[in-house]
Amino acid sequence: MTPDREWLTAWVESWAQTRAQETPQERESGWHAVLRWRSAPQRLRSAWRDGLARNPAAPASVLLRLLDVAEGERLFDAGWLIIRELPDEVVEAWISHPEPRVRKQLAERWTLTAEQRERLFIEPKPGLRWIFTTCAVAERSPLTEATFAQLVSDPSAKVRAEVALHRDLPARHLVTLAADAEPAVRRAACRRAWPHLEPDTHTSLVLRSIPSPPPATP
Repeated sequence: MTPDREWLTAWVESWAQTRAQETPQERESGWHAVLRWRSAPQRLRSAWRDGLARNPAAPASVLLRLLDVAEGERLFDAGWLIIRELPDEVVEAWISHPEPRVRKQLAERWTLTAEQRERLFIEPKPGLRWIFTTCAVAERSPLTEATFAQLVSDPSAKVRAEVALHRDLPARHLVTLAADAEPAVRRAACRRAWPHLEPDTHTSLVLRSIPSPPPATP
C-alpha cells in the first residue's frame, strides 16, 4: 500500500470512528445541514434528493422533507422510495400529499396495505384513480371491500372496466359490472361474470352485443 493510500485509509477510519461517537442531536443537526438544498442549483438539489431517497439511514424527518417538492421541480428518485421500507408516518404523509404528481408515485408501491390503498383511492382526479386501479390489478394488490364497492360504482367507465379485471373482485360486483351501461365495462366483466349470471341475463347480453341493422332506405 502506498503512503497516500495508507494516509487515506487511516483518515477514513478516524472519521468513521468520530461519526460513530456523535450524539443523536449532532446527527440530526447534520441531516438538517444536508437539507439546506433550496439555495443550491437544481441539478445539485436533485442529486441530493436522489441520494437521500436511497440512503437507508435517512430518518423520517428527512424522508418527509423529500416530499416537499416545489411546483415544476423534478421529483425525488421515487423508484427507491417505492421499493424501500418506510416509516408509517412517511407513507401516511405521501398518501395525503396535496400534490397529485407526488401521490401518483405511490401507485407502484406494492407494500401498501389494503387499508392504505383505501385512503389512496379517495382521489378526486379520475385519471389518477384509473392509474391506481391499473397498478392494483397488475400487482394483484389486496383491496378492502369498501374500495371494491367504491370502484365498481366509480363515475369513470375506465375505472369500472379496470377493476373488473382484479382477480379478487367478488362475484356480486362482477355481476353488477356485467350489466353496466357502458359496453367497455360489460366486455371487461362478462368473461369472469358469466358463470354467475342468470340465463335470461346471458340472452340479454348476447342481444345487446349484436349491432343494430342500418335504417331501411326509403
